[in-house]
Amino acid sequence: MGMYKITIFSIVVLFFLSGCEIGTQDTVMDSDVHTGTQGLIISTISGSPPKEILHRSPFQIGLELRNKGATNINNGYVLVKYIGKGKDYFNILDENTKAFSLEGKSVLNLGGGYDILLFNVENTAVSKEEEPGYFFGIIGCYDYKTSASVEVCLNPVSAETAKIGLDVCSTDDLVLGSQGAPIAVKKIKEYILPKQESGKSIVYFNVYLQNVGGGSIALLENYTDVCRGKGKTINLEDVKISAKIKNEEMSCEKVGKDKENPEQVIFICSTALEILESHTTILNIEAKYGYITKEIGVTMKVNKIAGDFCEYVCIKEEWGVCDVYGEGTEGKCPDGMKCCTESTSLCERDHQNDGYGCYDECAEGTLDKDKCPGDLKCCKELYVGGCEDEENPNKGNCVNTYGTSCNPFGGVRDGTCDEGLRCCAQSNPLCMTEEELGDSGVNYADEVDNYYCVLESEIGNNKPYTCANTTSSKCPGMGDNSKICCYIESKNN
Repeated sequence: MGMYKITIFSIVVLFFLSGCEIGTQDTVMDSDVHTGTQGLIISTISGSPPKEILHRSPFQIGLELRNKGATNINNGYVLVKYIGKGKDYFNILDENTKAFSLEGKSVLNLGGGYDILLFNVENTAVSKEEEPGYFFGIIGCYDYKTSASVEVCLNPVSAETAKIGLDVCSTDDLVLGSQGAPIAVKKIKEYILPKQESGKSIVYFNVYLQNVGGGSIALLENYTDVCRGKGKTINLEDVKISAKIKNEEMSCEKVGKDKENPEQVIFICSTALEILESHTTILNIEAKYGYITKEIGVTMKVNKIAGDFCEYVCIKEEWGVCDVYGEGTEGKCPDGMKCCTESTSLCERDHQNDGYGCYDECAEGTLDKDKCPGDLKCCKELYVGGCEDEENPNKGNCVNTYGTSCNPFGGVRDGTCDEGLRCCAQSNPLCMTEEELGDSGVNYADEVDNYYCVLESEIGNNKPYTCANTTSSKCPGMGDNSKICCYIESKNN
């Protein structure tokens, strides 16, 4: 019996010794959790959607979601939207925005959380012309956090400490890697001012942030609106960061872009500390933000089938008769829709895609009546609306940038706008307002009105436009829906 007790005691001792050793290994593994430059990763499931479907067929868009970063996603959203001709060619049967949550990486799950989302879609019509494929764009919007903990040196700045050799650490610049998040703390510079009358030294840290995830940034308060088409993205310097050292909250302010590396933005965090001797301690930095993944897309082909199905386009019955979509014709459509002979509205056909379309609001002086369905108006889209700014109400214009920055509209300006709009320098794209464009040396200064923002797929032989000069940086848009600034040499019927 005595030997039995000794054996049990030995096993218990070995267990606790092993536990200490395992705990050390977990600490090492935890450092692996906070590495990498990714957060949410979205990919399509093979065969979902299929590469080809039959006209009027239902199908699914299946998406795999993975959280490759170190932070839990508590309120994420994925948006699937059809981009291309014929807004009513496809009908997403359930919501086109779905919510999700995913755990981040941990010592027990270094791969991060995983989930699948399915979107049920139905094809309702096809273009009368042969189309190479139909495109769906997919983005994710989610809440995230970057956490960086680094050992720094606090070295009292005084002649006395230098004379008696109390320096035990160095305040060299610290270059960091990644922290398991799409925004990374890349570098830290430290400055310490001599003791003040209070007996405390002022400690400054220059914190260098960089967007390393390939996506866009939004405020934590409204990132979900971006996935609903109402919110707006922000610049890296608008991210909110906080810092703490020796249990002291630091004051952090943005400085601006780093001149040596414009991809990085500098913040200064400071506080007053009593530093009696040179020593090391931990600086904790945290940034919270909303993040928008880079748009991915799927392209699929729709094959027409023989029979009594509508061979043209099915429009909503509440839009009225087929007059703006040609004429009514025989052919089956889903309930609540009717078969018409034209896949584009009378507005688009009459104006040959010269900037007119069917919109809720119109630019002044461009209205062309009775050429759009329902309550929509045939006109050039209204870009303009003044940004709200108490000091200068005319400082900028509220613009629909179609998911991009204000660069195509002359740059960002201070001021607030309604959801879905951004405050930019001017109301129309640079394409339609600048006098000289491109690097070809061609000057069309007297013919600015011949410049339009058009899809790249619309330019070339057997396409709607022939362009004498193009540039890609003066029009808004995202992904395959990005537009190019075109000096229209001719319109091809």
